[in-house]
Amino acid sequence: MGVFDVGSSTVTEGTLAELLAERDIRNQIHNFSRAQDRCDVELFLSVCHPDCVIDYGGRGGPDKSSPRETIEMFNDGHSAFASHLHFVSNITIKVVGDLAVSETYIQAILRTEDADGTSRNLHPRGRYLDRWSKRDGRWAMDSRLLINELSWWDDAVDATRGSQGGVPSRDTNDPAYAHFASLASPSS
Repeated sequence: MGVFDVGSSTVTEGTLAELLAERDIRNQIHNFSRAQDRCDVELFLSVCHPDCVIDYGGRGGPDKSSPRETIEMFNDGHSAFASHLHFVSNITIKVVGDLAVSETYIQAILRTEDADGTSRNLHPRGRYLDRWSKRDGRWAMDSRLLINELSWWDDAVDATRGSQGGVPSRDTNDPAYAHFASLASPSS
């Protein structure tokens, strides 16, 4: 087993593998939220293994669903909102070989806009308990359980969606896709 000197620290191959696994899993956790906000089916499905089971406790659909059923449920449900943003934080990951578990705190803001021009925001808060595995060199989710901690509605005070800077879009026309594509990959 190799040992690497990194500044004042010594890192073993095992530690490096664990750090890389944590990075890959953390990126997948972020991809899940990004896929929800952009209604990006392909990105969403890339976060999960095909046999993944997602348990949202019947919120808007069945208790347990496949990745495809889940993103379809999200996209159908999110279409009722004028805009939405999903956030993740306090990510804790434990890796053992090619298996891992994680806990992630979540929050979202989902805005409605009524015909009379009034807007309201839904603020769900909770945690994800996930199981992960590395198959064919790729970390992806095996299961997710939503722990719903609390949520509330309030009146939207400032409804300035897209009035400053770029104009958001809930699909691959969102400016973020062109932004990331602008950094060309080095040729092999």
